[in-house]
Amino acid sequence: MIEIIVIWRLAVHIGKEAAQKGLKKLGYQIMAVLLWVCGELVGGILGSVIFGANSSLWIYGMALLGALAGAGIAFLVMRLVPSPELIPSQNYNEIPVGKFRRSGWFPALVSFLAVTCLCAGFGVAFVSQMRSVVQQMDASNPMIGVEIDSVGQIVRPVDEISSKANTIYFGFNFEIPQGGEMPITFDWYIDGHPAYSLERTFGQGQVVIALDRKEFGMSEFNKGNYQVVAHIGELFLTSAEFVVK
Repeated sequence: MIEIIVIWRLAVHIGKEAAQKGLKKLGYQIMAVLLWVCGELVGGILGSVIFGANSSLWIYGMALLGALAGAGIAFLVMRLVPSPELIPSQNYNEIPVGKFRRSGWFPALVSFLAVTCLCAGFGVAFVSQMRSVVQQMDASNPMIGVEIDSVGQIVRPVDEISSKANTIYFGFNFEIPQGGEMPITFDWYIDGHPAYSLERTFGQGQVVIALDRKEFGMSEFNKGNYQVVAHIGELFLTSAEFVVK
């Protein structure tokens, strides 16, 4: 409630200053409100990124600072905007006409920049949140196998596989602190050279990915030393090595 009153008083004051300069006050009032709201949201986003989502007091403080900064920018713009030049009328009974000046574009331009900063703030927050989630992930107990049970888990880990095997399975335990699902990329190497790459989306729990030779139209797997690496973007999760004979 207090914030609504403050925003209303801000808009009224900016409107009066615009009117005193002979400018249309509505555009500057909208600009002032947008700067306050966008500054508050950007400040809250930065507070969440810097201090963490659970630091509500710090987030509120940063949001308040952002709102005050937005209001300060609104007053600064209002002070810097020149008054429109007036063209004397040929008829002295008529009121002088305002000459078109760039000052009419100022509120729209500033509002656009404010919204752009807000969108950038949301983008930074999203990337930061995703990074935080990814960095807290844990992948453990990697294993290779050629058989899975009824629930899709590898029956018996192996490190040597026949080239005649139909499918090679790679699995590990995947922990995501905040839940949800993540796209995981699996890169398969033979004697150090990239051979296959797969991407699948998995949630928390046991992850099992299948490399099926029939899917690639092969009569048998290439023989050699294999390595499979699981990663999310540039973040390494886990890997396993085995031999195909």
